[in-house]
Amino acid sequence: MPLFENMNMKSNSKVKKKLLIAAVAVLAIVVAVILVCAAYLHAGRSSLRGQRSRDAEMLYEGHSYMYDEDNINILCIGVDARGEADTVGQGDALILVTLNVRDKTIRCLNINRDTLAPVKVFGVAGKYITTQNLQAALAFSYGSDVADGAELTEYTVSELLDGLPIHAYVTLDFDGISKMNELVGGVTVKAMEDLDRADIRQGETVTLSGEQAVYYVTERNSASEDIGTNAARMDRQKQYMCAWCGLLKEKLKRNPLKIWDMYEQMSGYISTDISRTGMLYLAWKFAGAEFTDDGMYELPGSYERENYYDEYIVDDAALKEQLVEMFYREVE
Repeated sequence: MPLFENMNMKSNSKVKKKLLIAAVAVLAIVVAVILVCAAYLHAGRSSLRGQRSRDAEMLYEGHSYMYDEDNINILCIGVDARGEADTVGQGDALILVTLNVRDKTIRCLNINRDTLAPVKVFGVAGKYITTQNLQAALAFSYGSDVADGAELTEYTVSELLDGLPIHAYVTLDFDGISKMNELVGGVTVKAMEDLDRADIRQGETVTLSGEQAVYYVTERNSASEDIGTNAARMDRQKQYMCAWCGLLKEKLKRNPLKIWDMYEQMSGYISTDISRTGMLYLAWKFAGAEFTDDGMYELPGSYERENYYDEYIVDDAALKEQLVEMFYREVE
């Protein structure tokens, strides 16, 4: 009997040793995965660090404010090149998305395409001529390609916002709105106005199909004699994007890695200078951030019409107040 007991003890000892080795191996793998993920996310955050604000410190109504370095500012550009041969198109929708990684909040500044802003003008041969106050949408059209157009638009928006740093851009061809809508399973809205081409009537609740989404986001009566027809379209864009972002957040909460698959599905319609690590970092932060209708801002100003074209003139005093609220922190 003692012999068998001794054999059992040795057998139990071997089993415990194997279990201990297995546990250590699993723990090592878990630690390695955590370290890799942490390194990947750190690389993603580092890739999104841009230039500092030109006005790092601002005095407003007797109080000192510092630019909040925890902001990541991404310029989203809706590009309309439909019916425009031999051109990269115009930046027909301009939304600056700001993710604050400390407060876990998302704010969006909807910039009217008709806003007068500093635009770099180039000749036919691509030679720089001058910088003029033109409609912000035109900045993109002077680019030699999509990336160049995006960088020129970044310059225009940054100058318009007192040198605010823009860390990255994302462009979306309007032809890709249908696919974007499909990625989240369709967006449900309460129609803000009649849209005949989309077969939509004001007040009805509709889950937009691909083509309906395109019309809902892009349609405007540019031939109207009324001033500021783009304003109604911006309201629809705001409504649509709030709903779309809510659906996107739910998908990314379940799996932030899905952002890569979404990007691949949108290839051909989308362009960005965000790295793959940057995409994952943003997806992870976006999924855990707060985003509501109250986080959607519009550039303050008013419309004028000059030489048959609508021009949106920024209210400088109101803009300064808005910049302080969105991008700065009061110095204690």
